[in-house]
Amino acid sequence: MTEEQQAPEEWPRPTKRRKEAGLEERYAIGVRLRALYDGGMSIREIAAETHYSYGYVNTCLKLAGATMRPRGFNRHVGKVLSA
Repeated sequence: MTEEQQAPEEWPRPTKRRKEAGLEERYAIGVRLRALYDGGMSIREIAAETHYSYGYVNTCLKLAGATMRPRGFNRHVGKVLSA
């Protein structure tokens, strides 16, 4: 495959494990999700791409230590988005 035709990244299905095993799994997924979030994607965009729920993405990001942006964060600094 060429660079332009890369296969989509595989995301594991979340399990219903609780306690330590579940925390480890959510932390590991959260570390991968955090790279996307720190890269500028919103939680909703990440949820749509990975097919995880908004709440699951939010939980994993918090476990991974992501600094949450305020609601309505403007990714286009210096650019007027509405007239």
